[in-house]
Amino acid sequence: MANDAAAHALRLLEKVRSASEARLAKTGSAHQAEKPSAPHAVVVGGGIAGLVAARELRQTGHDVTVLEATGSFGGCVRTAEVAGLAIDAGAESFALRGGIVASYLDELELGGQIAKTSGARAWLVQGEEQDILAHPMPETALLGIPGNVRTDEVRSIIGRPATVRAAADLITPMNKKWATEPLSIAEVVRSRMGQAVLDQLVAPVINGVYSTDPARISIDAAAPGLRQAMLETGSLARAVTKLQESAPAGSRVAGLDGGMYTMVEALVSQLGEAG
Repeated sequence: MANDAAAHALRLLEKVRSASEARLAKTGSAHQAEKPSAPHAVVVGGGIAGLVAARELRQTGHDVTVLEATGSFGGCVRTAEVAGLAIDAGAESFALRGGIVASYLDELELGGQIAKTSGARAWLVQGEEQDILAHPMPETALLGIPGNVRTDEVRSIIGRPATVRAAADLITPMNKKWATEPLSIAEVVRSRMGQAVLDQLVAPVINGVYSTDPARISIDAAAPGLRQAMLETGSLARAVTKLQESAPAGSRVAGLDGGMYTMVEALVSQLGEAG
């Protein structure tokens, strides 16, 4: 049966080839000399990754169609209106490490709108409706990971039992397998300091800078040097403290005047102009 199917497929292909040759012969040499059309790419999803991919494809000569299921582009990078103000509801800043995002903003002619942070600490907002509480982020924190877990600031956010659990990081031996195996931010924080630190301190910061879940970003991508510092100090908290000594508050991130959504608007505008 397999042999019969293969033979049948070959006969069909031969018919298609013969038909194509016949059409070419009828159209004449003028049509044969026509320049082939550009390849057509379809990007499924108009989030920030989809828009970046669409722009690169357009620059390499592709005709591009972007398909987006919702009524707006940008995906996790979006805005919301609060008390009449348009604010970032996804990422509100970007990592300065490596200069990658800053260089891309230059390409989009947004380099002049890059805004440095004030250096003041970020604030964490918790709760809903009438039960909203605001806390300053721990001063010693890196990506929300506290360098000193025994502070009133940490205790007021995650509670006393979770603070005791987080402090176990200081006495728990470091797994030697962590020297080489792939590790996400979520895996490291949960294992060393507990779920409460991950959910209430780290996840809001990772979402605010990377617009993603801590389980989806590696420790090496988000915090280069942290893995090595953990192995050297034997503690996540002490590793954070070591890295923080070389980087004052606000020095790792920057924002955009007008908000990060400005980048989405620039991408959509350029893609629209390019057809």
